[in-house]
Formats: sequence, structure tokens, C-alpha cells
Amino acid sequence: MIQLAAFWKKQSKNHRTYYQGKMGNGRLLLFKNEHKETEKHPDLILYVVPENEQRRRYVEPEEDAGDYEEDVPF
Repeated sequence: MIQLAAFWKKQSKNHRTYYQGKMGNGRLLLFKNEHKETEKHPDLILYVVPENEQRRRYVEPEEDAGDYEEDVPF
């Protein structure tokens, strides 16, 4: 195995648990999929924050971030 990143458990101001890591010059944010309705929907969602956006204050993903195709190819 090759390690790509390491994550630390964090909690947002809204008390939502997420994981933060770093890869190269980008920051990684890993969230539980709060919109999972079927087994075809992913359990976790990974966001990459580019280096030029890291100085902005973190804002949680929008509520509609859970739009998924019913036939996920993986």
C-alpha cells in the first residue's frame, strides 16, 4: 500500500464531525454523506480545497450536495 494522506478528526461550529488532511498544496475535507438514501449512494464525500482558497474561512457544503446518479459505476 501507498499512503496518500492522513486525516485528523475535527468538529464544525455546527457540531458536525469531519476529517481534515493535507495532500501536496491542497487541504482535504472528508464528510459523512448526510444525504445517503440507498446503498448506491456513497458513505463519505471528499472535498479538495486548493491552496489559493485555504485562507478563506471554511463553510460547510450546501444541503443539495447529495445529488447522485442511481447507477453509480463503481
